[in-house]
Amino acid sequence: MSLKEYLIGTPDRVYSFISVIVGLLSIILTVFLWKFPEKIPELIIIRDIIVICLLLLVSGLLLCKYIRRESYLNNLNDRLKSSNNRLNKQFSNFHSIVHKFRNDIFQHYINKIPDEIIVSNAEKGTFEKICHSVTIEVKKVMIDYLESRNIHLKDDLCVTVKLTLKSNNIIDLYGETFDKKLKKTLLRNNKMWVITVYRDPETYEKHREKRDVGSRIYSVEKNTAFKNIFHDKEQVFANDNLEMLGDNYKNENTSWKKQYNSTIVAPIRYFSPEKNAYRCFGFIAIDSMNTCNEKIFENEEAKYIIGHAADLIAIFFLMLSLSKITDQPILNRTA
Repeated sequence: MSLKEYLIGTPDRVYSFISVIVGLLSIILTVFLWKFPEKIPELIIIRDIIVICLLLLVSGLLLCKYIRRESYLNNLNDRLKSSNNRLNKQFSNFHSIVHKFRNDIFQHYINKIPDEIIVSNAEKGTFEKICHSVTIEVKKVMIDYLESRNIHLKDDLCVTVKLTLKSNNIIDLYGETFDKKLKKTLLRNNKMWVITVYRDPETYEKHREKRDVGSRIYSVEKNTAFKNIFHDKEQVFANDNLEMLGDNYKNENTSWKKQYNSTIVAPIRYFSPEKNAYRCFGFIAIDSMNTCNEKIFENEEAKYIIGHAADLIAIFFLMLSLSKITDQPILNRTA
């Protein structure tokens, strides 16, 4: 730290510095008056000197105190940065463990996995239990991480799981919630759609009338996040100010601006460029209105957190495919 910062780096130091200067000027003035032709009483001179010395002593003590406090705060800040770096490495390591495990398992069974892996009504109950746990814990981890950065969102975070399914599979699972017009649309085109199948329980209870679950379908091509991941094979889509993207951001949900302005989306998939193998089963997403315009998702930690969860759900689909191949009830099939 420079001498200037030590002396006038904070308002308290400015006051102390001014006190010292005034004290020195008072000493100089007292000495000058002492030598003035008209004699000044010595007791007054002694009194002034004592007062000035005490003033200088107090000012010096205050200055030392704030210098020590500044040094402590600087050391504390350095330790905090070091702690945040370790936290980043922990997120990275945990994600790496699950990511490598997912890749190794998929590589071993890749030739046995069918082209289409679907969740039937028999596995729907188990899948929803998994989504229940994953969405709750991901939300907790993200909130704790943001609060470690003094960002308090709490109820403003929503975690969702979306699946990429063909029309016939969507009708089998969620057909009872669709109207006739939507069913006709699905039957006319048996392509791949995106449907929200689970929302974290807290958000679902709070916004169940406004935010759909299993009642609307979305096109991959007409939604920027899905397209970037599904077709362009991006690892994640993250943005903290979607409105700033303007026409570069597409979303079929016409109410998205009222629901969120920041989002991070990760694919539930297996992807091996070396083996030319790609399976995208769906997406896990976190969104927020983020009214304070904080940097919440455009960072490595958020990508590790959501990536960890996405890889866990991807392993479920591997187990699902193997159970169908061996025709063994690997999963606890409860409707």
